[in-house]
Amino acid sequence: MAAPEVTQQANAAGPSIFTPDLVMIIPTWVTFLTLLFILQKFAWKPILATLQKREDSIRTSLEQADKIQTAFTDIEASKENVLAEAHRNAQDIITQAQKRAQESAKIIEDRAKTHAQEILQSAHQQIAGEEERLKIALRREIADIAIGLAGKILKENVDSDKNRQLVDLAIKEL
Repeated sequence: MAAPEVTQQANAAGPSIFTPDLVMIIPTWVTFLTLLFILQKFAWKPILATLQKREDSIRTSLEQADKIQTAFTDIEASKENVLAEAHRNAQDIITQAQKRAQESAKIIEDRAKTHAQEILQSAHQQIAGEEERLKIALRREIADIAIGLAGKILKENVDSDKNRQLVDLAIKEL
């Protein structure tokens, strides 16, 4: 029976938390609704407008970032293409330079061979000329020796021009 006593003491002390007081409910609701109206009119609309602007700004930034990413990807692909083209051009230039170097080397080699052949022909001609001069000098020397020997043998002095003619004739017959 202690429980009914507690309930009577609580009713005598005033309203409890679990039992509503009608006198306070109406002003509370009026205050809440008035505050809600004031907040909606002066605070919620500007806050929502600011949030909408921020959302639009973020959306625009994301779209621009996507466009920039796409452009960057395109630029990267273009860069790779340019680098590949430059590499191909460099290889072509190297190949052409090698071909030109080989052609130049062949031309130089051909010129050197031609020059060597000319020098060889010139040397052969000089040798042939020298050989011919030596033969003539040798003939004269032999003729002089033969004339000297014949003159000693015959002990008569024959005309030296006549002797030479006779010796040249004898040599040609040999």
